[in-house]
Amino acid sequence: MTARVRLNFVIAYETERLLGIYCDLTGRTHTDVVRQLVVEWVEGDRSLPDACRSHPEGRRTNIQLTTHSREALEARVAKEGHITLSAAIDTLLSAFLAARTPSSGDTVTIRLKLPLPAYDKACAAAKLRGEDVEDFIQATLEARLETLVSALQGEV
Repeated sequence: MTARVRLNFVIAYETERLLGIYCDLTGRTHTDVVRQLVVEWVEGDRSLPDACRSHPEGRRTNIQLTTHSREALEARVAKEGHITLSAAIDTLLSAFLAARTPSSGDTVTIRLKLPLPAYDKACAAAKLRGEDVEDFIQATLEARLETLVSALQGEV
C-alpha cells in the first residue's frame, strides 16, 4: 500500500471560483483536478512559464498525495525557484482553468440534453451547410433565444 500524506496549500479566491465553475461543468472534484495537475507537473507533462514569486491570498485547503508525489513536488518547486508550493499550485490551476472556463460575464457554457432524433437532424442540417454540428446548434439556439427574449421583454 502506498503511503499518503496531506498536502496543505492556499488557493486564490478567483482561482477557487474558476475551479468551482470548471468542476460544475465537468462533474470532476476539486481534489481530482488539483491532484492531476500536480502529478502531471511533477512528471514533466506540464510546465509553468516562470518561477512563481508571490504567495496567493485566498483559502487554505488540502489534498492527499502519495509520499513520493509530495517529495517530488517539493523538489520541483525548489529546483525551479518557486516561492511556495501554494504559488506553484495556484499558477498551475490558473493556467489550466483559463482556457476551460468562461473568462467574462459575456458567455456561459451549458450542457444540453437533446433527444437522439433531434441531434441526428442537427447533424444532417450542419452537414448540408458544411458546418460543425456544435457550431450549428449554437447558432440556431442563439437565433431562437433572441426571438424568445424579445418576446418575453415585450410581455413585461
